[in-house]
Amino acid sequence: MAKRTRINRPYPTHLIEEALPIAQAIQDVNSGHSVETSLLARELRTSVTSSAFIQKLNSSSKYNLTAGTNKDDYISLTELGESITASRAPEDRAGALEQAALYPEIFRRFYELYANKRMPEDVYATSTLIRDFGVHPDLASECLHTIRMNGLFVGIISDHSGIVSIGRRKPVEVVEQKKPASRAAVGTEEPEPYNTPPNSGDDSRTVLILTLGDMDEVGVEVLDILNELSLPTRLVNIDLLEGDLVPKDMAAALDSAHGCVFVWPLSSGNGGNQQDWRAWAILGAASYGLGQRLVVALTDSDGSWPSANTESLNISIASNEPRGSFYRNLMSALIQSGTLRIGLG
Repeated sequence: MAKRTRINRPYPTHLIEEALPIAQAIQDVNSGHSVETSLLARELRTSVTSSAFIQKLNSSSKYNLTAGTNKDDYISLTELGESITASRAPEDRAGALEQAALYPEIFRRFYELYANKRMPEDVYATSTLIRDFGVHPDLASECLHTIRMNGLFVGIISDHSGIVSIGRRKPVEVVEQKKPASRAAVGTEEPEPYNTPPNSGDDSRTVLILTLGDMDEVGVEVLDILNELSLPTRLVNIDLLEGDLVPKDMAAALDSAHGCVFVWPLSSGNGGNQQDWRAWAILGAASYGLGQRLVVALTDSDGSWPSANTESLNISIASNEPRGSFYRNLMSALIQSGTLRIGLG
């Protein structure tokens, strides 16, 4: 198989919500003063060479939350990052978050283009990103997803009407992750199994998309399909070779998710290397946390998926075989798992 050429993104890889922990950690551990890069990575339970840490750090910089890269000795908060992480007034924090969402040029131009108008359907919005903003066609859906989710998060986009409204200063509520009492305690707490109904609030229909390593075309297709179904999504990308076996942010995301689609990495099978063990650990944690509301999305059904090892797991499988049937298979798996319900009447 030919090696896929990496396409550089002219926008942040991560959502604002995913990049915020970088800035918040600086505020929490050193009252907003610069933090040594290696110490910051350790605080976030990763390393300076982790691709996930590097990407989040780059995203944080592109939102103008922090200054510095993984190659710098120190990472510091920008004035905007300080405003967001230290603000006690909801309106001030909301206004600063809106500024962060508008900081990347492509995002700002898109919001300004549709200011006080309804967000167009995906097919037209992605066409605009490609034609007018120069976004690579393979990245247009991902870019639109980030624009939409950031807009909903900071209040630029109404979650009811879809109207883009800059300057509304809608207060943003962020659920802060609880920090462990000590590093020795990290990973010792056992999560409660998913045995209660979903939350009754806005997160009750959120579907978690888990990807391991680089986002591939299957992950993008899953994202597109869920967007077409108007299902709120949360994307969590996990570095296969770095960090805790089951990251804390993933455990927190599972707690609030209604369902999960786990994009199974192609290179993971029955082997005994670190990547294989990581993939199986993530699968087990997701199955334990969500029960039957777990769908595993496969790129191919070439015999590499060891179904015999998963008979005890109540999960649904969506494969891309026969070729071109992924949409139908994913829809069937979502319905079978109870993540998607079709109503009549």
